[in-house]
Amino acid sequence: MRLKSKDFVVFEITGDPSGKIIAPMLLIPFVENAFKHGNKAAPSPGIVIKMHCTANLFTFSVKNKKNMSGAKDSLGGIGLTNVKRRLELIYHENYTLDILDNEDNFEITLEIKE
Repeated sequence: MRLKSKDFVVFEITGDPSGKIIAPMLLIPFVENAFKHGNKAAPSPGIVIKMHCTANLFTFSVKNKKNMSGAKDSLGGIGLTNVKRRLELIYHENYTLDILDNEDNFEITLEIKE
């Protein structure tokens, strides 16, 4: 995939992720959606991915500028539905998933408690 600039995607890790174990492939749909539904012509950064780890909490967020081309993609499709179901099955009440969908941005934040 070609991006407008090399700093279009920002990835930040804070805390110590060593020893953290989460379900395989759990975060991929969030990142894929940012690229699929994001505005690739937006000024940098167009996508911001953050991971924060503490002793008892893993936080992962993805924020992207929305594509304003007029053609509305269906957000919250099968990918996010499947992730929500997996979260329920694996983590029960030990997680929160917040989705912010406003006019300019789409942001998803996942917190998993240990």
